[in-house]
Amino acid sequence: CYFQSLFHFNRVFHYIASHWGQLDEKTRELYFEVCLYIGFIYMELNMKDRAFYYLFHARSTNSLSAIREFTNCICNMNDPGTIAYIKSTLNNVLEELNKQDDEEQVDESLMSFYRFLNRRLAYSLIEANELEEAETLLNKMVAGGEDVEFAKEELAFIRRRKEEMKKNESK
Repeated sequence: CYFQSLFHFNRVFHYIASHWGQLDEKTRELYFEVCLYIGFIYMELNMKDRAFYYLFHARSTNSLSAIREFTNCICNMNDPGTIAYIKSTLNNVLEELNKQDDEEQVDESLMSFYRFLNRRLAYSLIEANELEEAETLLNKMVAGGEDVEFAKEELAFIRRRKEEMKKNESK
């Protein structure tokens, strides 16, 4: 089904791209939504480099789902700019959350996105072998009651990795 969908989404994508100057704003917005769908499909097909192109365009709309998919893409590609990108995005999300004064007013989708970014940051730090920083982040997550099971599992993984590194150094 992905290949069938991809065929049709690509037709829409190319039509919109080739008629850009004649289109209204709503149709131009459709272009970015189609980019998100194409990027998502390419991620499912494990074609991360192709997904990157489409998700890069889709994220320009600042929709949480597009930014989420783009973040997943660069994490899975082990892109060297992943950590900086996630930290920058986290800062933007924190600014938005801090603007919301009242606890009852907190946007749950934004809070969920914040937790997602923290998990992806932890994953990226571990992949980059920044274990101390990852440990600090994961301990903060446990202390704050955010994704505690995930954080504990990753902390255990870090402990195992450190033990393996010590064993390899002693050989």
